[in-house]
Amino acid sequence: MNLLILALNLLEFSCLQDGPLIFRSGDELIMRIDNLAQLRLQHDRLSATLRLKGTGGERSWVIDLMDRVHPSSLVIDLSGYGDAAAASFSIEAAPGKIVGSHSVQPIPRLETLQHSGLASGSLAAVERGVTWSGDLPKIPLPELSRLRAVDLQPSPRSVNSSDITYPVIANADMPGVSSMNAVLVSRQTFAPADPSRCSLYFSYRKSLFDQNSGRLAGYRKMLVEVPLDQRWLEGSGDATITLPSDAFAIHTTEDLERFGNRWDAPKGYNMLGESSTGLFQGGQTADIDEKGRIYISNVADGAGLIRFNPHTSKFEQPPLNFHDATKALLPADGEWKRGWDRDLGQIVCVRGRVYIVYDRNYRVITPNGKFETCSGVVSVPQDHWDDPEAFRGDIRLHAGSWAGARHPLYSTDVTVGLPRRAGSPIATE
Repeated sequence: MNLLILALNLLEFSCLQDGPLIFRSGDELIMRIDNLAQLRLQHDRLSATLRLKGTGGERSWVIDLMDRVHPSSLVIDLSGYGDAAAASFSIEAAPGKIVGSHSVQPIPRLETLQHSGLASGSLAAVERGVTWSGDLPKIPLPELSRLRAVDLQPSPRSVNSSDITYPVIANADMPGVSSMNAVLVSRQTFAPADPSRCSLYFSYRKSLFDQNSGRLAGYRKMLVEVPLDQRWLEGSGDATITLPSDAFAIHTTEDLERFGNRWDAPKGYNMLGESSTGLFQGGQTADIDEKGRIYISNVADGAGLIRFNPHTSKFEQPPLNFHDATKALLPADGEWKRGWDRDLGQIVCVRGRVYIVYDRNYRVITPNGKFETCSGVVSVPQDHWDDPEAFRGDIRLHAGSWAGARHPLYSTDVTVGLPRRAGSPIATE
């Protein structure tokens, strides 16, 4: 049997519990460790042993959990093993020191939904806005049960990840490009006062590895600036341009978020965030103000809101805790614990302000309480980024998704299980 370990972004599974969780979907065995980040912080050594029993015999594998390449959710390809009757998973911090374990027999299965079962003639639900007049549009939904089903064939070849992983030692260590779908155009840091001279800004991120262990230690995000040259417009057709090292710039920072105090980083994370995605990627959006400063939203694992200033060639962050300051705009009364949609806040720079549209609005009920993720429109000043009190006094709430908001986005509160979205903002005159 070949063992393939992949990253998986799982939706919340209905029977999640503390410690390891094991279930199966098709030919994949999924193991989830909800507290993996805490365990990595508490221990210098951490490994997991997976044991299977079934038609493929008794097999076991050891996984190095200290390597951040392995996420908290692991997927095991069982297509070459056969039917697995039982599985166990133990986490060891030192020889004989077990800090977590879980076993299942039989292995529970999570079946995927084949079709929605929508009845013929079903219509999309449309939320009536507060200023909507007239009849609502009727948008027919497809009958997914009538779509042709196609069975995926088993993979003709599988490999063991350890068989195709090789250490590489090189004199050059180039960052890996992270953005293939967004390139920004703004003022040059080489001539920031001249709005006619522009640069392309590419989003890159670099993996950082521990020199001693070779394990992934984290990520560093950056912008690569390529100044545009008028001479590139000469001639016709495609052209390949090789730039000398002094003809472009790489912008990054070691500065931490000002008010982080994270549970696993008391001094906070890097202000640009420490996820594996690049800047203005993974739900982040970006816009540029009249002075050429580039604003980036949704830095949930960093300063929340950041900007790159071509006049100083530096990244900047608000002079206060942006997450806390904007959360204070939400109503705290009632049974619902509210927070903004920090994973999808879309940004627009206009009229000297930075507008953030928090997109999604939904409610969930958990054993820990009732939670509502809110949508709405908030704006902050483009000035006062060095004055906490002036900045705080100029944060404005323009609209909210909850009933009772001064300018409500909707006429009713959101219903559990029926999420809604505010949509993308467009600047108008």
